[in-house]
Amino acid sequence: MKIRVFLLSLLLGLVLIFGILGCGSGGGRENPAGPAEIDNSEFGKSLVGAAQSVKFRIVLPSSSSRKSAAGNSLAEIRTSGASGTPSVTFKLTLVNFGNASQPTITLSKTVSADASGTALAIFNAVPALTCIGDIHIEGGKIGSFTDFHGAADLSANVENTILLSPKGSKTEIDVIVQVILNLLASGDFSTLSSSALVERITQAIVGVDLTSLTVYETATSQTTGQIANGMFIWASPFIGGSYWNGQDLKLSIDVPKTSDPVVKVALFLGSSQKLVEFVAPPFEYTLKDISGVTTYTALITYGSGANCSVKKTIICQSIVSNVTTTLCDGSVATITPDSYTPMTASVPFKIATFVVTLASNIDSKPGSFSLRLNRLGNSTTLALDSEKLKLSQSGKTLTVSTIGTTKPNRDYCIEFFGELSIDGQLLKFSSPSYYLKTVKAPYVIVIAGQSQACGRALKSDLQIQYPEVYGHTFKTKVWVDNLAESGGMDSTSHFVTPNPYEGHWEELDLFSPVRQFLQCAVTTHGVEVFLAYLFEQQYPDEQLYIVKFAYGAIPLAHNTDRDMDWSPEQSASYKRMYWAFVNYVLPNAFSSSELESRDFVPIGFVWAQGESDGKITRPEWTHVEGNDHVYLDNLTELFTMMQNDIPEIQSFRKYILKCVSGFATDGSPNSEVSEISQGYPFVKEFVIPDQILFCSGQNNNAVLIDGDSLPILGATYNINPHFNSTALNEIAQKIMNNFDPDPEM
Repeated sequence: MKIRVFLLSLLLGLVLIFGILGCGSGGGRENPAGPAEIDNSEFGKSLVGAAQSVKFRIVLPSSSSRKSAAGNSLAEIRTSGASGTPSVTFKLTLVNFGNASQPTITLSKTVSADASGTALAIFNAVPALTCIGDIHIEGGKIGSFTDFHGAADLSANVENTILLSPKGSKTEIDVIVQVILNLLASGDFSTLSSSALVERITQAIVGVDLTSLTVYETATSQTTGQIANGMFIWASPFIGGSYWNGQDLKLSIDVPKTSDPVVKVALFLGSSQKLVEFVAPPFEYTLKDISGVTTYTALITYGSGANCSVKKTIICQSIVSNVTTTLCDGSVATITPDSYTPMTASVPFKIATFVVTLASNIDSKPGSFSLRLNRLGNSTTLALDSEKLKLSQSGKTLTVSTIGTTKPNRDYCIEFFGELSIDGQLLKFSSPSYYLKTVKAPYVIVIAGQSQACGRALKSDLQIQYPEVYGHTFKTKVWVDNLAESGGMDSTSHFVTPNPYEGHWEELDLFSPVRQFLQCAVTTHGVEVFLAYLFEQQYPDEQLYIVKFAYGAIPLAHNTDRDMDWSPEQSASYKRMYWAFVNYVLPNAFSSSELESRDFVPIGFVWAQGESDGKITRPEWTHVEGNDHVYLDNLTELFTMMQNDIPEIQSFRKYILKCVSGFATDGSPNSEVSEISQGYPFVKEFVIPDQILFCSGQNNNAVLIDGDSLPILGATYNINPHFNSTALNEIAQKIMNNFDPDPEM
């Protein structure tokens, strides 16, 4: 018959819990029949505090080593006879070397395993002292063992765990218990204290051969000698039972009083780098930002000239246990710290969600927290609750979301920094470095407006002035919607409607019939040619997509003359630019197979329009009595409604191409004469000031592209107010430079 018992931390088949329920009788005796309670007056619980709880965990010897081996096969109780239920006797011996008349008190209780296989004993009001835990199994065994013991320095107000090992197994746990028993048996308590006794013994027996026949005697002798000469102790307890990278820790050197007084104590990092020197007690030093594995040495000098040294090695662990990240396909992967090979799976570049799992519960949300992003020697730091970093906390888990901080197809090094509170103590932490690669994503440009957005620059000028652009084979793609057939309009200036949901992407080609859709004649070109060329030169490994939708002489205000306009307030109609743009053109392009469900990088939204709103024939388009900013109101409403109708547009920066102020018949740049001044007087008076105001708005995410100093076609093309190839090249340069001022991050 096999009886399994309750498992703790995947190793233990026995549970011992101490609660704080009151006080009663106590003393140096056993209490086999029920909850045991301790008299505070006898054992000083009020001075040392009481343990919140205590648990036993059995550690069996490793097959390859006689040292303790946490993590071996699961413990289970097996009956030793043909039948019957095993019983378990729990003992807890509290050690108080400071009380020679009563150095110990033992609490005991015997219980049988219940139907679920759990053996449970409860002891109340346990002082936070050094204690020995003892288990004896009657009628059963774990492995081949029936008797186990271990020791721990109990901490007040927290959960404590005592590791137990088989008696006589010569594991480190077994040796520590035997040293305490030998010290108690000696009756010499003059140099001993119950303060951190297990910690002192653990330090003292470093280097002792645990396989030796005399291991117990050697360990006891070495402990007595080191305690007599001086020991390191901690004036403040571990945080959460461990040492953590980044914590501050007060280190004390405990030097017993002898006939040969101490005249000097020096503390060294390692054995030679002096940190501090004392000539009188207290011999205490606070270690700042401890980390890694570090040995400290105290050199104690006595009045006689004699000296001795003691060492203390601390092993710190990172508070960050591991980090996972949400991948572009929605799955979760662990990223490995300190590995310079980026993870094979890519993470989204727009919003990367990192889940930081800590090695200990923290008391509350971090008091401070930041994420440092490094790439090619450049770094940027995001602070807690900034616009680009959000953090939530639950138990050991921190969920960190970064917004708009990374770029596609890049390798990054990520580190986390912060200040946490564990057991009421502050801990500054820094994580290991985590390396990752962001997903490769397409880039998108949107161009809209009227004829200046269409582009009227001459291809013949492009061929002469920019032959490298003219002869370039583009991989940039443009969106071709069925609304584009016959230039997108029929003979009555209505949008063509067959199969409006269909469309496709194709490579930009100066000589393709699709140029009609882009509203460029066979002999002309627009700004998209230079935008595509500059992008491909700057980002040869990336893919650019351009959505262009424009038509000449279309106002932003409602147009009753032609019933064609960009006004977002008009009812659904194939005659409305805005309606077709947000119902067919952009949705079709963004939901196409090449962009669907993918993050893309918005380079910008180029808006080139306004001259038609400045015509003398319709001054009310721009100016209404009592409101000098009708164009500003209309432009603001256009983008507000567009962002509501097409949420992706919210992430686009707007590039407002400033209206041309005027031009001369001789083709000189923007002189304030004749034709345009006569035909579009309200451009300078109302439209341009409103464009400037819109771009100055903090929440509009808009940049004004000022073309006043740029050349127009002028007399070379029928007194034409449109920009020539040189102007379009400079406009494209300004947009690309503004888009990515820091290409490395």
